[in-house]
Amino acid sequence: MRYTLAAAAALLLLAGSGPARAAFITREFLLRSCAGQSATDRADCTGYIIGVADTLLSPQDGPATVCLPAGLAMGRLRSQVVQYLRGHEGAAAAPLVRAALQSAYPCGR
Repeated sequence: MRYTLAAAAALLLLAGSGPARAAFITREFLLRSCAGQSATDRADCTGYIIGVADTLLSPQDGPATVCLPAGLAMGRLRSQVVQYLRGHEGAAAAPLVRAALQSAYPCGR
């Protein structure tokens, strides 16, 4: 499941602009996973966030749009993204996770 969420995040980010469509992973679904009591739920949440981060760190058409510090703990990364998701509206999870990462870890800072 963890790899499915990460793959979905990557596909959503790579899709770019185009006709409006429903999100595969919604903000609400990701927040429920992140708040889940099971290790599987939390792993799904973290895997999705890492999938988005990996896509931003290795873009195919330009420089990286986020710069994560060495040694960043996955739990801290997850907490920062969850905090951002709670404070921002939107249906699709991927653009919000991207915005959270770009806000917290811009390159050149």
